[in-house]
Amino acid sequence: MAFNNWDKLRKAQRDYPKPNKIAEVFVRKALKKSPKNPFLLAWEANLSLHLNHDAETAIRQVQQAWEQPGSNDVRLLSYLYEVLAEATRKSHRVLEISSVGDANSKKWQSAAKTLTRKQDREDFWSALGKVASRERCWEDFRLAVVQYNKEIKEGTTSPSAKKQAHYTQIIALQQAASQQSRIEGGEQKCKIYADLARGLLKQAYQAPQV
Repeated sequence: MAFNNWDKLRKAQRDYPKPNKIAEVFVRKALKKSPKNPFLLAWEANLSLHLNHDAETAIRQVQQAWEQPGSNDVRLLSYLYEVLAEATRKSHRVLEISSVGDANSKKWQSAAKTLTRKQDREDFWSALGKVASRERCWEDFRLAVVQYNKEIKEGTTSPSAKKQAHYTQIIALQQAASQQSRIEGGEQKCKIYADLARGLLKQAYQAPQV
């Protein structure tokens, strides 16, 4: 089977649902035929993390997957994000991280530029927001909301959608500020985000009712 899209990867993973040696052998054989396949590399990264408990190798494999053609699929990027988030926490031996790193942000931004339709870009940034919130990476969630709001403010978006986007940005800043207050050295960012959230909340209260 040619693992050249997300659906084919998921089908293969259903055949090998557990991260075990059988799955590892299957993926390695498939990678010998297609060593630059981003979907297989993503699966390999997940196996490195859960089967071999090797966070550093998993991180390198995620980065390798990003570099391959065909790696802009939003479902693949979300899957890679989940693997990277868990690997980063294990690598740093912490329970909480605010972001999976600048390299991930750059990859998502680069992939977004390939999308020509506004709705596709909105859905794309919404996907990042969802996976970042699941992993409680509030700095990445904040970035996703900022990018999503840029798309919302352009074009003929309804006032109610813009209002919802405004309040979502407030929540993103509040969550990011709260998380930074728990991170060593995060005091300055915490203050900046809290101040920005208060400013946006004030704007919301002062805005004319529609």
